[in-house]
Amino acid sequence: MAPEGTCGDGRCVLRFRTGAFVPGVPVLPVVLSYNKRHHNPAWTIMNEGWHFVRMCCQFDNAVDVEVLPPYVPSEEEKASPTLYAKNVQKLYAKTLSLPTVNQSQEEFSALVKRRVGVSWDGRRVTAPEGVVDCNGFVDLNMSTSKKSH
Repeated sequence: MAPEGTCGDGRCVLRFRTGAFVPGVPVLPVVLSYNKRHHNPAWTIMNEGWHFVRMCCQFDNAVDVEVLPPYVPSEEEKASPTLYAKNVQKLYAKTLSLPTVNQSQEEFSALVKRRVGVSWDGRRVTAPEGVVDCNGFVDLNMSTSKKSH
């Protein structure tokens, strides 16, 4: 199972979904690390066709796979799948020497709905006029608040 629900850009570890942690049984963490030089094969926010072409043009698309020891949850983690998921997320992040973030697939979907994407070369965020503020941030609450009206 991919606990993030998607692949990120490799600069952080996204929030883990809780589904795999609900049973409260031990998990076997397997950490994937893409060794990208110019193009990240895991970065899925861009146009799929162009993503595939860029991946094929990159001579080497390597991935390191590290199988960690089984993670046995504490009684507190068994009672709280959210805590269990967060602690395993921290373990992944420590293994990869990356920070954790509280974003997940839901935020990704909100970006797609707002037509936020990545330029053809994968170096810039693209968005319709008025979606990104002067600091380069997107208000994801705008799309959810419109649903309630």
